[in-house]
Amino acid sequence: MSINQRIDAFVRLGEEIRRAMAMPASTFASQLLLAEKENPWFTQPNIVRMLNVIAGQWLTRESLEAWAYGYVKPDTVDTKPMRVGVVAAGNIPLVGFHDVLCVLLAGHTLVLKPSSRDTVLMRTLRSILIASDPDFVSRFEITDGPLRNIEAIIATGGNGAAMHFQRYIERYPSILRQHRNSMAILDGTETPVEIECLADDVFAYFGMGCRSVSTVWVPEDFDLVPMLDRFGAWRHITQHHKYANNYEYQRTLFAINGIHHYDTGYLLLRESDALDSPIGVLHYRHYTSPDEVRRFMADRANELQCVVGNPSKYSNAIPFGTAQTPSLSDYADGIDTFNFLLGLQKKAVHDL
Repeated sequence: MSINQRIDAFVRLGEEIRRAMAMPASTFASQLLLAEKENPWFTQPNIVRMLNVIAGQWLTRESLEAWAYGYVKPDTVDTKPMRVGVVAAGNIPLVGFHDVLCVLLAGHTLVLKPSSRDTVLMRTLRSILIASDPDFVSRFEITDGPLRNIEAIIATGGNGAAMHFQRYIERYPSILRQHRNSMAILDGTETPVEIECLADDVFAYFGMGCRSVSTVWVPEDFDLVPMLDRFGAWRHITQHHKYANNYEYQRTLFAINGIHHYDTGYLLLRESDALDSPIGVLHYRHYTSPDEVRRFMADRANELQCVVGNPSKYSNAIPFGTAQTPSLSDYADGIDTFNFLLGLQKKAVHDL
């Protein structure tokens, strides 16, 4: 297959997903409900949110060609495909799909081990893909067991999973991603709309994604109350029993331990130096100058996934409300997955 043919296949996948999403009584819709049953954190709005990114932003001809042709020529064909194992996370719906796309578009054979919490959605998209292009039947494997006969690996998991993957990393070309967090920087000049967009960065996917804002930096004299008032559109989040249980648990801990905090009734805001925050909790930190924040970002770069703020003041910041809508080139952990995979192919040709 050429890169053009693979792009055509994924464009059709995007079209099929968009068409299926418009049919509420379809088999596809029933699969989405089954995915929520498999993992209650995967609510229908959150699944649809991710599918809108995948099908509406990534799997369009314009996006795929602009991205892929920045690496390879349009007529590039497979040379020596390799079997690439992908161990996907399951914190948010279809979080591993970007790796799936990268491996297959690079011309390799994918051996996917999905998270036990995200099997339905992955298998559903595979079925749609191979229905539109049967060549992917042998190129896209899904396994619930060990990864077998692989020649490279991409693994995503918590920091504790790193030790488990060491035996693979030592034997194969690999990418190993660990846990990261995201933060936002406010300076008091934000508009009400920007603060409302920030709420989306905080609450989407219940704050469980690496791109979810878990810490907000604010100036010393910043009034936190108006910010929290603008988060009100997410008050409904406590209707989800798992989120509500986590929120109530953290609120009880704060009360028992006498921890000063703000309580909106659906979110706890606590001052903390920790980047990571529990579900139902948002951390905040004060800063005295932008340089203090820049030093922190430089020192903790390996722990940050993205920074939300004013791009004109912080060169690596992204606008408010965009944390959960990454582009195809927004690689997890800042590692260029597509380039890594194309490099495998080049190495395989060299080894012939």
